[in-house]
Amino acid sequence: MRGSLMKLQHSWYDVVVACQERVQRIRASLTSGGTLTLELQADREAVILAIRNWVLGRAKHFPELDEDGVSEVLLKTIQQLDRDLRSPGFGSMESMFGSYVKTTVHRILFEILGKNKEQRTLSASERLDAQVGKGGLARHEVIEDVTPERLADEYREEQLHARLHAAIAQLPPHDREVINLRLQGVPSIEIARRMNLSPVNITRIYNRVVERLRQILTVEEH
Repeated sequence: MRGSLMKLQHSWYDVVVACQERVQRIRASLTSGGTLTLELQADREAVILAIRNWVLGRAKHFPELDEDGVSEVLLKTIQQLDRDLRSPGFGSMESMFGSYVKTTVHRILFEILGKNKEQRTLSASERLDAQVGKGGLARHEVIEDVTPERLADEYREEQLHARLHAAIAQLPPHDREVINLRLQGVPSIEIARRMNLSPVNITRIYNRVVERLRQILTVEEH
């Protein structure tokens, strides 16, 4: 069982590395005003295939998400991907693609699940134009619009990730490699093998880096 888990993690790591190389090539063209050549279109399709497989794997953990819901998650993720590939502010995709996929898909996934839950709560008999209360207001006039709050939360989340990636970029190459691999889900023992170090040393490096990042982010907040 443990061997199968490590093999799965190693496989996803390889997929992430390949996607990061493709993303680098795509962004090098799009962020400089270029277009997608046939080769870059093939790169994009390969990246989308990797995301699709990851989405399908995550969807199994959410039985309330039907086939249409899965398709909606995938569509919104691809749309977000295309926007971010063109954005100069998402250079972290080139070195943190695994984290990018997880964060993006989970945000969209929970947004859709929350929307579906709200729709189920509002029954067919609860018409939006029906009068409610003593004030004579229609139901749609008293339902709180949570869009601004949600957008504010999403903005704060994006800012946090941007700050984290900027802080990681300040680290020495050795430390940066360890933290990036850990964030992509690569186990310490595998990192140790790749870097020709002991797992104990990898753990020490990781703990030191985490503390260093905490200090950087804390200073930035003040």
